[in-house]
Amino acid sequence: MLRFGIAALLLLIIVRVRRIELPSPRRIAALAAMGGIGYVGQSYCYFSALQHADASTVALLLYLYPALVAALAAVFLHERLAPSTVAALVLSLAGTSLVVGAGTGEPKGIALAVGAAFIYSVYITVGSRVIQGAHPLVVALTVCTAAATVCATAVLAGAARGREIQLPESAPGWVATAMIAVVCTVIAIVTFFSGMQLLGPTRTAVLSTLEPVVTAVLAVTLLSQVLSPTQIAGGVLVIAAVIWQATHRHPGVTSPRGGERSLAMSLPDHGSCQQQRK
Repeated sequence: MLRFGIAALLLLIIVRVRRIELPSPRRIAALAAMGGIGYVGQSYCYFSALQHADASTVALLLYLYPALVAALAAVFLHERLAPSTVAALVLSLAGTSLVVGAGTGEPKGIALAVGAAFIYSVYITVGSRVIQGAHPLVVALTVCTAAATVCATAVLAGAARGREIQLPESAPGWVATAMIAVVCTVIAIVTFFSGMQLLGPTRTAVLSTLEPVVTAVLAVTLLSQVLSPTQIAGGVLVIAAVIWQATHRHPGVTSPRGGERSLAMSLPDHGSCQQQRK
């Protein structure tokens, strides 16, 4: 709740200062549904799955979403899948499985993790159409505001039933919360949607598989954790997939109106904040 609330406030200030025009009420309603239903729904399934399955299993199943996005985009958006994209998708999935590792889980946990992947895939695929023509800052503002509203409603409903509202109890806790709001929410969401407007849903999803690699590197750098040779090999595969996607020429992404538009080589920084997405 705090994460999205702080992010929404910052984005509102930026949008007002820059006098960015708001989209139509219909577009705003669709964007709000993305945040209030898609983002929150995926988060709920993800964290609920962690109660019934290993973190590695949940993370691995979540990263089914690039393949699901590719399938949904091909069927519903008529996005052409170039052989290079398919190859990069296979490399990224294989690399992610090696980085995350194998784990175990109850059927309920596995179902929730797959549900999180599916919801996130729909979120990306639908979002690629909804955000067209809208400023990324406005998109992020609407998504964060809706997510904050739903989360606040859930928290207040829990408080009404006697559940304690937990807030940071120290200055470092508030600093960490603010950093999550700024880096892992404002910057991550704005750059993610900016990249998707340029690259389309499938390529954006494939490039986002850098996330567990960045997380692993940060764990080594900041937490002094040690990566196994298998995890290093998986990271190499993911990086190879991203480099292949970023340097290989693509014929273009079909726009929502059916035209062709060129692709800029832009990498959305959605990574490393997956565990704080909620």
